[in-house]
Amino acid sequence: MNRKTIKRITLIIAAILFVVAVVVNVKFQIFPIHFLKGGEPNLTILTWNIHDTGANYQQRQKGIAEEIIRQDVDIVALHEYYGRISGELNTRLRKKYPYSNDRFSNTSAGAILYSRYPIIKATQICAKGTKPQAYAYCVMVNGKKVRIVSCHLMSTNNMAPEHRYTLEKKSDLKTLPTYFKNYLKAQKIRTKEASAIAEHIQSEPMPTIVLGDMNDFSGSPVLGMLQTSGLKNAWWEGGTGFGVTFREGWMRFRLDHILYDSNYELSSIDVVQSDLSDHMPLVGKFILR
Repeated sequence: MNRKTIKRITLIIAAILFVVAVVVNVKFQIFPIHFLKGGEPNLTILTWNIHDTGANYQQRQKGIAEEIIRQDVDIVALHEYYGRISGELNTRLRKKYPYSNDRFSNTSAGAILYSRYPIIKATQICAKGTKPQAYAYCVMVNGKKVRIVSCHLMSTNNMAPEHRYTLEKKSDLKTLPTYFKNYLKAQKIRTKEASAIAEHIQSEPMPTIVLGDMNDFSGSPVLGMLQTSGLKNAWWEGGTGFGVTFREGWMRFRLDHILYDSNYELSSIDVVQSDLSDHMPLVGKFILR
């Protein structure tokens, strides 16, 4: 082949690879690029898995509270928060937020909601045959009822904690096949949980935001199931880059998400860099129409 032919083949291959990359990126919502932010928000929200069963939690509570207060959002949804060991954090946040609901703070999901606005009702959402991992809060925002669904969907590590995969040492490679099988098993449960959330949303029309630690990726069946109820993924719509929210060992994933319906316009979405948990806070700012 002459140089002209080789160059033509190279360009064709490059074009094909580019098209494949774009299709995969759009399909799985991997790497959005947005440079402009929206208008002035009138509702701001933070979601954070604070890993309060992790190391040094008693020492971390002060820093977690200070970071949340620094973000100065209207609504805070925390996961892996267990009331029996979170006294200092709760005390500090209650000084800033006049409303909170800790009804589910000692469940398997460990959920609590703090708010500047009145919390009218809290309901657990449970798929058949699973433990409750999602909670719907009705909040009165400037005279309008909105629904905040706070999730901590089934963790792959809960399927078999002894096969937790970190690749911190070479021997961890041996557990990778088992871990992947557990991921698929857990994903089936998460998809059932997401289906129950979608059904709950569709049962009563109301401005809705779904957020939390989904333990899965954009483009997964889990996120896809949630989006069947008309929700948009805030990071894909307004973020830039991979938007990593989870770090452990070598792993860097976006497992925490905020989704919203057509009653909202996204103003901005940001990951707050923090080493106070294995997850990082995700802050969404919206215009409630």
